[in-house]
Amino acid sequence: MKLLVIRHGAAMDQEKFAESGESDDLRPLTPDGKREMKKIAKGIRKLVKKIDVLATSPLVRARQTA
Repeated sequence: MKLLVIRHGAAMDQEKFAESGESDDLRPLTPDGKREMKKIAKGIRKLVKKIDVLATSPLVRARQTA
């Protein structure tokens, strides 16, 4: 079995998001973070032909990255 662990892309600033009063669990990726992860995903696709299981935390930014 091979295990690949990826950290989420760049997310909104934690302190600035806290001003919204919402839970940090809802803090999303920034537009740059989304672009960054799309580039990374293209590279991963070249290395990993098949994914049997994809697991993520329930955090918004982690789900967006997945």
